Amino acid sequence: MATTGPKRRVFFSPSPGTYAVMRFNPVETVHPFEDPQALTEAQAMRLKSHLIMLDIEMALPFPNKPWYRFEVQSIAPCLRTPVPEEGLTSDMYIPIIPDTAHPNGRAPVQPDPAGRFPYSNCYHWFKPVEKIVCIRAWPEAFDETDAVFLSPASRVDMDFTCWYEDAWKINAKKFARKAAENVAAGRAPEHNNPAPPDLTEPYDLGPLDDHSVSVVDLDDGSQYMYPFNGSLESIDEYTAASAN
Repeated sequence: MATTGPKRRVFFSPSPGTYAVMRFNPVETVHPFEDPQALTEAQAMRLKSHLIMLDIEMALPFPNKPWYRFEVQSIAPCLRTPVPEEGLTSDMYIPIIPDTAHPNGRAPVQPDPAGRFPYSNCYHWFKPVEKIVCIRAWPEAFDETDAVFLSPASRVDMDFTCWYEDAWKINAKKFARKAAENVAAGRAPEHNNPAPPDLTEPYDLGPLDDHSVSVVDLDDGSQYMYPFNGSLESIDEYTAASAN
Protein backbone atom coordinates (compact mmCIF):
# COMPACT_ATOMS: atom_id res chain seq x y z
CA MET A 1 0.00 0.00 0.00
CA ALA A 2 1.49 3.32 -1.08
CA THR A 3 1.86 6.19 1.35
CA THR A 4 0.23 9.59 0.85
CA GLY A 5 2.95 11.65 2.58
CA PRO A 6 5.99 13.37 1.08
CA LYS A 7 8.36 11.39 -1.10
CA ARG A 8 11.54 10.04 0.46
CA ARG A 9 14.30 10.03 -2.12
CA VAL A 10 17.85 8.84 -1.55
CA PHE A 11 20.61 10.02 -3.86
CA PHE A 12 23.59 7.98 -5.04
CA SER A 13 22.72 4.53 -3.61
CA PRO A 14 19.90 2.82 -1.68
CA SER A 15 19.99 2.53 2.11
CA PRO A 16 21.55 -0.49 3.85
CA GLY A 17 18.97 -2.55 5.71
CA THR A 18 16.37 -2.12 2.97
CA TYR A 19 14.45 -5.20 1.84
CA ALA A 20 14.27 -5.66 -1.91
CA VAL A 21 13.29 -8.13 -4.60
CA MET A 22 16.16 -9.09 -6.90
CA ARG A 23 15.81 -10.78 -10.25
CA PHE A 24 18.89 -12.13 -11.94
CA ASN A 25 19.09 -11.31 -15.65
CA PRO A 26 21.41 -13.97 -17.09
CA VAL A 27 21.27 -12.72 -20.68
CA GLU A 28 22.38 -9.19 -19.84
CA THR A 29 24.99 -10.58 -17.47
CA VAL A 30 26.82 -12.69 -20.07
CA HIS A 31 26.19 -10.42 -23.07
CA PRO A 32 29.40 -8.34 -22.63
CA PHE A 33 31.55 -11.50 -22.84
CA GLU A 34 30.44 -12.22 -26.44
CA ASP A 35 30.34 -15.96 -25.70
CA PRO A 36 27.73 -17.70 -27.91
CA GLN A 37 27.55 -20.82 -25.74
CA ALA A 38 27.10 -18.83 -22.53
CA LEU A 39 24.46 -16.69 -24.20
CA THR A 40 22.53 -19.77 -25.37
CA GLU A 41 22.58 -21.29 -21.89
CA ALA A 42 21.56 -17.97 -20.33
CA GLN A 43 18.57 -17.71 -22.64
CA ALA A 44 17.41 -21.16 -21.51
CA MET A 45 17.49 -20.25 -17.82
CA ARG A 46 14.24 -19.64 -15.96
CA LEU A 47 14.05 -16.24 -14.32
CA LYS A 48 13.29 -16.22 -10.61
CA SER A 49 12.77 -13.46 -8.08
CA HIS A 50 14.70 -13.48 -4.79
CA LEU A 51 13.84 -11.59 -1.61
CA ILE A 52 16.97 -10.01 -0.12
CA MET A 53 18.13 -7.43 2.38
CA LEU A 54 20.80 -4.90 1.45
CA ASP A 55 23.32 -5.52 4.22
CA ILE A 56 26.64 -3.73 3.69
CA GLU A 57 27.62 -1.13 1.11
CA MET A 58 31.11 -2.09 -0.02
CA ALA A 59 32.38 1.44 -0.75
CA LEU A 60 31.50 5.05 -0.04
CA PRO A 61 28.52 6.13 -2.18
CA PHE A 62 30.22 8.84 -4.20
CA PRO A 63 28.14 10.45 -6.97
CA ASN A 64 28.60 9.78 -10.68
CA LYS A 65 29.23 6.07 -10.23
CA PRO A 66 27.50 3.72 -12.70
CA TRP A 67 27.15 0.98 -10.07
CA TYR A 68 27.06 0.61 -6.30
CA ARG A 69 28.33 -2.62 -4.73
CA PHE A 70 26.42 -4.22 -1.87
CA GLU A 71 26.69 -7.39 0.14
CA VAL A 72 23.16 -8.75 0.29
CA GLN A 73 21.58 -11.42 2.47
CA SER A 74 18.97 -13.83 1.20
CA ILE A 75 15.64 -13.89 3.03
CA ALA A 76 14.45 -17.49 3.30
CA PRO A 77 10.84 -18.53 2.56
CA CYS A 78 11.20 -21.51 4.92
CA LEU A 79 12.78 -22.54 8.21
CA ARG A 80 16.53 -23.02 8.49
CA THR A 81 17.80 -26.03 6.57
CA PRO A 82 19.90 -28.15 8.97
CA VAL A 83 23.53 -28.75 8.02
CA PRO A 84 24.75 -31.27 10.63
CA GLU A 85 28.38 -31.30 9.48
CA GLU A 86 28.55 -27.54 10.18
CA GLY A 87 26.52 -27.66 13.38
CA LEU A 88 23.60 -25.74 11.84
CA THR A 89 20.19 -26.72 13.22
CA SER A 90 16.64 -25.91 12.15
CA ASP A 91 16.10 -23.44 15.02
CA MET A 92 18.88 -21.07 13.89
CA TYR A 93 16.63 -18.44 12.37
CA ILE A 94 14.65 -15.33 13.28
CA PRO A 95 11.07 -14.89 12.03
CA ILE A 96 10.08 -11.65 10.34
CA ILE A 97 6.79 -10.16 11.52
CA PRO A 98 3.97 -11.00 10.69
CA ASP A 99 5.48 -14.43 11.45
CA THR A 100 6.40 -14.90 15.11
CA ALA A 101 6.79 -18.65 15.75
CA HIS A 102 10.11 -20.02 16.98
CA PRO A 103 10.67 -23.28 18.91
CA ASN A 104 12.81 -21.54 21.54
CA GLY A 105 10.68 -18.42 21.82
CA ARG A 106 13.18 -16.20 20.01
CA ALA A 107 11.69 -12.77 19.39
CA PRO A 108 10.92 -11.89 15.76
CA VAL A 109 12.29 -8.80 14.03
CA GLN A 110 9.96 -5.92 13.26
CA PRO A 111 10.72 -4.18 9.96
CA ASP A 112 9.95 -0.47 9.64
CA PRO A 113 7.37 0.89 9.09
CA ALA A 114 5.50 -1.54 11.33
CA GLY A 115 2.97 -3.69 9.53
CA ARG A 116 4.32 -2.92 6.07
CA PHE A 117 6.37 -6.05 5.39
CA PRO A 118 4.34 -7.54 2.54
CA TYR A 119 5.10 -11.26 2.83
CA SER A 120 4.54 -14.11 5.27
CA ASN A 121 6.73 -17.15 5.96
CA CYS A 122 9.95 -15.16 5.69
CA TYR A 123 12.98 -15.68 7.90
CA HIS A 124 16.50 -14.44 8.56
CA TRP A 125 18.80 -17.44 8.70
CA PHE A 126 21.98 -17.74 10.73
CA LYS A 127 24.69 -17.98 8.06
CA PRO A 128 22.41 -17.08 5.15
CA VAL A 129 23.31 -17.11 1.48
CA GLU A 130 25.31 -13.90 0.96
CA LYS A 131 26.32 -12.41 -2.38
CA ILE A 132 27.97 -9.27 -3.71
CA VAL A 133 25.72 -7.49 -6.20
CA CYS A 134 26.03 -4.29 -8.20
CA ILE A 135 23.08 -1.92 -8.13
CA ARG A 136 22.75 0.39 -11.08
CA ALA A 137 22.80 4.11 -10.28
CA TRP A 138 19.49 5.89 -10.69
CA PRO A 139 19.79 9.53 -11.87
CA GLU A 140 16.31 10.38 -10.56
CA ALA A 141 17.37 9.13 -7.07
CA PHE A 142 16.02 6.07 -5.30
CA ASP A 143 12.44 6.46 -4.18
CA GLU A 144 12.27 4.91 -0.70
CA THR A 145 8.89 6.36 0.20
CA ASP A 146 7.34 2.89 0.34
CA ALA A 147 10.53 1.02 1.26
CA VAL A 148 10.53 -1.46 4.12
CA PHE A 149 13.78 -1.77 6.04
CA LEU A 150 15.34 -3.21 9.18
CA SER A 151 16.63 -0.49 11.50
CA PRO A 152 20.33 -0.35 12.47
CA ALA A 153 19.40 -1.14 16.09
CA SER A 154 17.50 -4.27 15.03
CA ARG A 155 20.36 -5.42 12.83
CA VAL A 156 22.89 -4.95 15.64
CA ASP A 157 20.64 -6.82 18.05
CA MET A 158 20.24 -9.64 15.52
CA ASP A 159 24.00 -9.91 15.00
CA PHE A 160 25.22 -9.62 18.57
CA THR A 161 22.40 -11.38 20.42
CA CYS A 162 20.75 -14.09 18.33
CA TRP A 163 23.63 -14.93 16.02
CA TYR A 164 26.12 -14.83 18.90
CA GLU A 165 23.95 -17.38 20.70
CA ASP A 166 23.89 -19.66 17.65
CA ALA A 167 27.64 -19.33 17.09
CA TRP A 168 28.24 -20.24 20.74
CA LYS A 169 26.10 -23.37 20.36
CA ILE A 170 28.06 -24.46 17.29
CA ASN A 171 31.42 -23.92 19.01
CA ALA A 172 30.25 -25.74 22.15
CA LYS A 173 29.31 -28.76 20.03
CA LYS A 174 32.68 -28.68 18.27
CA PHE A 175 34.60 -28.54 21.55
CA ALA A 176 32.50 -31.37 23.03
CA ARG A 177 33.07 -33.52 19.95
CA LYS A 178 36.81 -32.81 20.03
CA ALA A 179 37.00 -33.63 23.74
CA ALA A 180 35.21 -36.94 23.16
CA GLU A 181 37.65 -37.78 20.37
CA ASN A 182 40.60 -37.00 22.65
CA VAL A 183 39.22 -39.19 25.44
CA ALA A 184 38.59 -42.05 23.00
CA ALA A 185 42.14 -41.76 21.68
CA GLY A 186 43.67 -41.50 25.15
CA ARG A 187 44.93 -37.96 24.59
CA ALA A 188 44.97 -35.23 27.21
CA PRO A 189 42.19 -32.62 26.89
CA GLU A 190 43.16 -29.65 24.74
CA HIS A 191 43.03 -26.11 26.02
CA ASN A 192 44.22 -22.73 24.88
CA ASN A 193 46.23 -21.79 27.98
CA PRO A 194 50.00 -21.98 27.35
CA ALA A 195 52.40 -23.27 29.97
CA PRO A 196 53.65 -20.49 32.29
CA PRO A 197 57.01 -19.08 31.19
CA ASP A 198 60.15 -19.23 33.31
CA LEU A 199 60.38 -15.75 34.79
CA THR A 200 63.76 -14.05 34.91
CA GLU A 201 65.19 -11.71 37.50
CA PRO A 202 63.08 -8.63 38.40
CA TYR A 203 63.28 -5.77 35.92
CA ASP A 204 64.85 -7.96 33.28
CA LEU A 205 63.63 -6.73 29.90
CA GLY A 206 63.46 -8.58 26.64
CA PRO A 207 62.17 -7.63 23.16
CA LEU A 208 59.11 -9.63 22.10
CA ASP A 209 57.93 -10.62 18.65
CA ASP A 210 55.19 -7.98 18.73
CA HIS A 211 57.73 -5.21 19.45
CA SER A 212 56.61 -4.91 23.06
CA VAL A 213 58.69 -5.12 26.23
CA SER A 214 58.08 -7.66 28.98
CA VAL A 215 58.57 -6.40 32.55
CA VAL A 216 58.61 -8.35 35.81
CA ASP A 217 57.46 -6.29 38.79
CA LEU A 218 59.94 -6.32 41.69
CA ASP A 219 57.30 -6.22 44.42
CA ASP A 220 54.89 -8.97 43.47
CA GLY A 221 56.61 -10.79 40.62
CA SER A 222 53.79 -10.10 38.14
CA GLN A 223 54.66 -9.82 34.46
CA TYR A 224 53.20 -7.30 32.07
CA MET A 225 53.94 -5.76 28.68
CA TYR A 226 53.92 -2.30 27.21
CA PRO A 227 54.50 -1.08 23.62
CA PHE A 228 58.11 -0.42 22.71
CA ASN A 229 59.23 1.38 19.57
CA GLY A 230 62.91 1.83 20.32
CA SER A 231 65.94 -0.09 19.14
CA LEU A 232 67.43 -3.24 20.59
CA GLU A 233 70.44 -1.18 21.73
CA SER A 234 68.22 1.03 23.88
CA ILE A 235 66.76 -2.09 25.52
CA ASP A 236 70.26 -3.29 26.37
CA GLU A 237 71.15 0.13 27.79
CA TYR A 238 67.99 0.18 29.92
CA THR A 239 68.62 -3.34 31.15
CA ALA A 240 72.18 -2.46 32.15
CA ALA A 241 71.04 0.68 33.94
CA SER A 242 68.36 -1.25 35.84
CA ALA A 243 70.86 -3.86 36.93
CA ASN A 244 73.08 -1.16 38.43
